[in-house]
Amino acid sequence: MGKLTYVLAIALVCAGLFAQSSDVSAPPAFSGSLIVEKSAAASADMGDTITVTINVINNGSSSVSAGVEEVLGNVQAVEPQPTVFDVPEGEIGAKGPSISWALDIPAGRTKSVSYKVKPLTVGMLDIGPTSVSVPGAKFYSNPLQIDIACSSAPGCNDAIGETPLTCPDKCGGNRNENTTLPAIGFTPKPVAAPVAAMPDAKALGETGGALPASIFAIAAVFAIVFVAAGAYLLFIRKK
Repeated sequence: MGKLTYVLAIALVCAGLFAQSSDVSAPPAFSGSLIVEKSAAASADMGDTITVTINVINNGSSSVSAGVEEVLGNVQAVEPQPTVFDVPEGEIGAKGPSISWALDIPAGRTKSVSYKVKPLTVGMLDIGPTSVSVPGAKFYSNPLQIDIACSSAPGCNDAIGETPLTCPDKCGGNRNENTTLPAIGFTPKPVAAPVAAMPDAKALGETGGALPASIFAIAAVFAIVFVAAGAYLLFIRKK
């Protein structure tokens, strides 16, 4: 009997714990709205440390717990250090290194976070939108574009993206120097104009002799007529 009572007591305790856990439900969906603003300097030099600030404004009527996530692009993180995900090779849609914050934002208040990075290449640095997750909704910030100027070191550095396109003032001279052909002092010789073909000598002879032959033929006809007429006159006189 004592053992049975002991087993029943344990069962009742477990049932009570289960009932308490079942009463715990997910937090209600956030009915307000958040405004997420992200800002940084419009331009920077290679080697500069860029500070990115994220402001989360709670326009709702109640406080909310928000998770802020920033996925880093082509930058070197300075602080804080990002979380790096081990992604299997060949997996599609893998997320890069990111920085996360957990914020409790009262109604009508603003919470701000920031991080620092260094650019890895010159040109336009694109920083995508920041995502802020709350119960039942997700909000996003504006993206950023930061113009990273060419380094002051001499020569073009391909490793940091310095090319004639990204750094024309710095790399343009090297490009022109490599592609300009040296003078070799070549003077083109004048090309003689084509000479018209001379007509064939035989053809000239045939064409040129056509006119004299006709004259001789006519003269021969007249001579024959003249001789025939003279002979006829002589014949008449003898009669």
